[in-house]
Amino acid sequence: MTWFHKRLFPLVWFGFLVFFFVMAPFSTEDTTKRIIFMVAPFPMALFGYFLMKKLIFGLVDEVYRQQDQIICRNGDKEERFNLSDIQSALYYTHSQPAKCVLRLRRNSNFGREIEFIPKINGNIFSFNADVEQLVDDVDRLNQGRN
Repeated sequence: MTWFHKRLFPLVWFGFLVFFFVMAPFSTEDTTKRIIFMVAPFPMALFGYFLMKKLIFGLVDEVYRQQDQIICRNGDKEERFNLSDIQSALYYTHSQPAKCVLRLRRNSNFGREIEFIPKINGNIFSFNADVEQLVDDVDRLNQGRN
């Protein structure tokens, strides 16, 4: 799903706006309507870009768990760190798609926060048990520190 959200969705969004802009001169004889159809894609592109920058472009491609280690991959970069290096783990199920944010105790190649879309287990409305387990394990480790 990350590939769709990071790569395909922006391509479709901006492709639609380019198509809309290119077809506008041929859409009507009325010059005012033509100008409106040619200008409208620009604020839509700006709005879409800033929204995607905030919500989508910061996502890492893959996150795996191997016992007490987390492996993050984004493009050709990879980094491993221990569960004890995670300050907090949050699982946002109210967003579409659901998103997990790992806040690290130190900077990594991906920054201090690693955001990813958990794998969907069949039903898009169900929770990901692996991510819930990760959040619980990080909470348990952090409670042991206090």
